[in-house]
Amino acid sequence: ASLLLTHHPVSWLHETARSQFRTVLAPPGRFAGHLFGHQHLSRETKVDQDTSFRFSSQAPSFFGLERFADTANRALQRRHGYTAGRLERLPNQRLQVRIFPRLMVQRVDGSRALDVDQGFRLDQDGAITIPL
Repeated sequence: ASLLLTHHPVSWLHETARSQFRTVLAPPGRFAGHLFGHQHLSRETKVDQDTSFRFSSQAPSFFGLERFADTANRALQRRHGYTAGRLERLPNQRLQVRIFPRLMVQRVDGSRALDVDQGFRLDQDGAITIPL
């Protein structure tokens, strides 16, 4: 299985570039999944509506500015973290990908730590499992 790793999501591309992305870089069936970041968000979907990937996974930025101003000049707080993943071959020769989303959290004592991102439905190992 091949996975595509990019900085931006496909939705950030201009429509012309998006069309070329779908036909030249990532035609249906070339990649099992698309991994990307950029937006300081975590998001996982099993089916990407914009392309023919079996799944896409958006990870938050590992580091960067803690706050920024939007177009209305409001201070917004960014999320930081990372997503790890593992491609596994099962005994029946089928493949699955396991995604481990992690998020920077502030503890009661003021310290910070990377911890399981509770925004997802995770298994006992803190992972999302996607059969391929």
